[in-house]
Amino acid sequence: MSSPDTSRSPLSRPPAASRPCLTPRQLGRLGEAFDAWVRAARRADVAGSRRRVRLIFLLIRHTGARLREVLDLDLRRDLDPGRGLVRFRKGGGRQGLAREVRIPRELAVEAEALAAEAGRDAGGGLALDPAHVRRKFYERAREIGLPRATAAPEAVRRSRALELLRQNVPLPIVQRMLGQASPGRAAAYVRFSEADLRRAEAFYLERARRRTTSARNAFFGKLAVLRRGDVQAEVGIALPSGELLRAVITRESVERLGLQVGGWVAAEVKAPWLSLDAGEGAPRSSADNVFSGRIVRLRRGALTAEVVTRSDGGIELCAVITRESADRLGLRRGRAVRVAFSAFAVILHEA
Repeated sequence: MSSPDTSRSPLSRPPAASRPCLTPRQLGRLGEAFDAWVRAARRADVAGSRRRVRLIFLLIRHTGARLREVLDLDLRRDLDPGRGLVRFRKGGGRQGLAREVRIPRELAVEAEALAAEAGRDAGGGLALDPAHVRRKFYERAREIGLPRATAAPEAVRRSRALELLRQNVPLPIVQRMLGQASPGRAAAYVRFSEADLRRAEAFYLERARRRTTSARNAFFGKLAVLRRGDVQAEVGIALPSGELLRAVITRESVERLGLQVGGWVAAEVKAPWLSLDAGEGAPRSSADNVFSGRIVRLRRGALTAEVVTRSDGGIELCAVITRESADRLGLRRGRAVRVAFSAFAVILHEA
């Protein structure tokens, strides 16, 4: 199977200095600058033009789409306000559907209203010159003291990708949203269709919005293995990343959750239940779940350390270990490690 094209992906990794990004706080400030800019317009036609540029910013900020993709949208056709979806099409909108991406419902309603005001001959409300749009992005950045490059549409797109990854949205889902993953990516145990990936995307985005649990590690996938014992059952969950998550739960829980092979299931593991191994060779451990990857973030405290690893399949896993253990293992950003945890540490939820 061919791998996704990442040659132009915001998730590829040239030197950091050439890849400016905005923090969530800076994204918020940039959005506020666009809001103030629209309110400052003294004429209705100027206000309308500014609202279109602001909408372009918000669509890139929430979908991670390319500027050209957003400008090619016909909001009368490509927007579904009821479901909170925007549809990006191939070939500048002249070909078939490329992907659907969820956006906040209020943004979808605002886009629908703007498209209605723009009239029939305004390209769905976003027919603006790309150079003009870029200039307005740069002007808003200058107003709040940000470097010009950090507010480029490409930087906003890249910032959205990193924001999603830090919300524990798996890399394959982020790639699909940004138009970088191949539909129907095959996992090792279950084939995921485009509709499957959309469902997984909805789960992770809704979880990030609601934040109803303190568990840092969330998973969502299809039940691929179900072996019932006398008292307990072994469960294998195929993840969109191509990895298999193993859990052991009671048979009573299997029945209560209505688990069936091929059905969807959500799972979570608390950060203190994860252990790390930075040694050479295969680890000698009884852990049922072992994910290989590299450290992407490391925060040392006085007594503990928070270590975030991105697995080879693109899943971010957060472990909390002692500061002494982090020092003893020689942990640092970029180091290859293995994250391990027991099947008994996995908590399942109804999807």
